[in-house]
Amino acid sequence: MSTGQVPLRVHDVIIKGNSKTKDYLIEAEVEGIKNAGTMQELLEAAGMANAKLQALEIFDSVRITLDSGPPELPGTANVVVEVVETKNPLSGECGAYTKPAARSWTLEGSVKYKNWLGYGDLWDGSLAYGPNQTSEISAGVFLPRFKCFLTPVVARAFLLSQDWQESNTDGLEDNKKAAWTWLL
Repeated sequence: MSTGQVPLRVHDVIIKGNSKTKDYLIEAEVEGIKNAGTMQELLEAAGMANAKLQALEIFDSVRITLDSGPPELPGTANVVVEVVETKNPLSGECGAYTKPAARSWTLEGSVKYKNWLGYGDLWDGSLAYGPNQTSEISAGVFLPRFKCFLTPVVARAFLLSQDWQESNTDGLEDNKKAAWTWLL
């Protein structure tokens, strides 16, 4: 195997352990495995698929096992993808940051909820506050693959404290709030 190419064809990709995550999401991330033509390509594709699944941040562990294919089909392999979905989909972090030279500080926090709908979605909200500074509240969602879209869908809305002050003085119809939604 180290000196020459070993021809091999993938017979089947078996996915186990996903109760909430949609099958097509996992299948899309391991698509390169099906196209492997040699053992070396299969090992490389399995490593890349493992990294892609881990990067979704919705699994506690991912294990890809290569098994021999059916005896009646020599030169084939079955690939078993075992995932363990995260036990605690809610995570958060907070921190206080100082700028001694400017004599200022900020308090920031964020919360994430992973795989709520089973599409590998990441929902998050964040808050940043500092006295005499612009404060921000934001919320967003990230869908790595949603139905027929080939690219990720990202949406984010935020509101800055300057906008709160303007809405109190200028009226809502004249105010241009800093609320943006981005679709990528």
